[in-house]
Amino acid sequence: MDYGIFKNQRTLNEIMNALEESSDEECEERRPIPDAIYVAPPEPSVSTDEDSGDEDAGGRIENLSSRQLLADAEVRYRNDSLNTEPNFEDLVARYQCYKKLSAIEIFELKIDDNIVNMLVSQSNNYALWKNCPGPKITADVMRCFIAILILSGYNPVANTRLYWCTQKDTRNELVYNAMRRNRFEEIMRYLHCVNNNNIDATDKMSKLRPLIDKIKEKFMQYYVPEQNISYDESMVKYYGKHSCKQFIRGNPIRHFGKATAPLLTLIDEFAEDKKKLSYHFFFDNLFTSLNLLNYLRQQGYGATGTVRENRLQKCPKLTTNKQMKKKERGYYESAISKEDGVLVVKWMDNSIVSIASNNLGVQPISTVKRYSQKDKTNVQVPRPYLFGEYNRFMGGVDRMDENINMYRIHIRSKKWYWALFSWMLDACIHNAWQLQRKAGTKMAQLDFRREIVLHYLNKYNSLPKGPGRSSTSSSAVANTSRFGKMEHYVTKIEKKRRCVGPYCKTKSSAVRTACCKCNVGLCIECFRDYHKNNYVLSCFSHFCLFFILVKNSFNLYTLTLSVSIWTRVFFSKINILFFKTTCFPIYRCYFKSSDCNKSKKNIKKRNWA
Repeated sequence: MDYGIFKNQRTLNEIMNALEESSDEECEERRPIPDAIYVAPPEPSVSTDEDSGDEDAGGRIENLSSRQLLADAEVRYRNDSLNTEPNFEDLVARYQCYKKLSAIEIFELKIDDNIVNMLVSQSNNYALWKNCPGPKITADVMRCFIAILILSGYNPVANTRLYWCTQKDTRNELVYNAMRRNRFEEIMRYLHCVNNNNIDATDKMSKLRPLIDKIKEKFMQYYVPEQNISYDESMVKYYGKHSCKQFIRGNPIRHFGKATAPLLTLIDEFAEDKKKLSYHFFFDNLFTSLNLLNYLRQQGYGATGTVRENRLQKCPKLTTNKQMKKKERGYYESAISKEDGVLVVKWMDNSIVSIASNNLGVQPISTVKRYSQKDKTNVQVPRPYLFGEYNRFMGGVDRMDENINMYRIHIRSKKWYWALFSWMLDACIHNAWQLQRKAGTKMAQLDFRREIVLHYLNKYNSLPKGPGRSSTSSSAVANTSRFGKMEHYVTKIEKKRRCVGPYCKTKSSAVRTACCKCNVGLCIECFRDYHKNNYVLSCFSHFCLFFILVKNSFNLYTLTLSVSIWTRVFFSKINILFFKTTCFPIYRCYFKSSDCNKSKKNIKKRNWA
């Protein structure tokens, strides 16, 4: 790879000479096209050589002054294969479609019924394969099991069995009333994602491959594109024995497995409408190579990353690290490839840092605060532009690892794939939480996890029910599920249920319709009002208004007349039913009294309590 040198002392005159020489060489069609030349302000001088050319006409190189020709400069190249960058501000509005969704609804975009049913089916098959009489795991039981796992992240105990302990200092009433201890351990023993008869022996992740594919598909489906993407590996804490486990001394997680994917494979899995966007990837020296930057540039993607010394392909234009250590802090050198326009910059900070980029440059130079051991004070150090952009957009995966480790699932197992299974569950929660935050809902991660746990454990608890008639109260349905805007459909049921509408006309008879999401019986007339947030509040306000009206009435005639007028004007269909069931008995009891048979003149005033 042929390099052109651009150091601190590279002048505009040298750049122009280099461009003129490259234009005379053969294979000009392989050369990148210069896009712009950035010139630093010239050094001040007493004597001036003014440009004698016409400023309106644009001027010529021969007319530049000597101070301008000797000023530091940088050339930027462009490639004809680069796509035009889209307006990424238009994509921000796509988050708004998730703003009205609750935490449970967003979480179920990641862990949907297909994933839960797959876990249920494979776990039951594995139990039969192990000669278990049949655990009879259902989707509701599996969701309750997942909720207990999530709860262990923010409410951990030394031993999992302490959740079901009879002593009050460790017992968790929510877990105790949701699932029995032996039932939880049975599900954990037989939890499976794949049929053991169809395992690919060449795949080290075969035990989790179906789950990995489904979760990855969900992540891609609900991914909202952003221009700058941080690409890095994620750390999964693991202490068992497996060929994929790694050990790095000095790392916060020394024993871990790496969760990553090849960058080009990741791009290929994007949807077609998202693949055509002009992304800018940032990655560290584990992934950066000059050939990769060149390939991404040809595909229309920007890329910037720190690069190792042995991957610079022995660039003769850059000073070696041994020689550069003698320079002062803030010194930098840059070289650009004449073949593809890939820029390599070395910068002297606390140590030498090398960054390669295919679309970022050195200019404009900014300053950064550093502490000087020599002067015992903070000093301003010059910093090239691409280093600031790298620090700005790199580190998203590390932040994700930090967020997951705050409330990581604490329940452990001896199975090697348990660590990866629990990590994928945490990753789904984290991505769903980030989706809600970027949509504009300010909710802490802890509150997000708690809302999921409370909803699942209250709705899907699997304790055996005692004798007697089951309750039809609507309080068993959480408000977040009841007043949600999605997936409320009327379905036919085989076994009749009573309608849970508080003012339903069909209370005396059962119905064969229900809400598929709330799992409660509802007639057609009550279905819409039951899922309105102001339904109970409206009935309560009508009762308060009637109470005030009754209290301010002076006699029975005034009461009857006012109730009649108020009913005609304000009562809807539900309010009339409310009047008939609540107010009419009071109205009737006064007309049965002996005073009601008298004329209007003899009606006595009554004092109402």
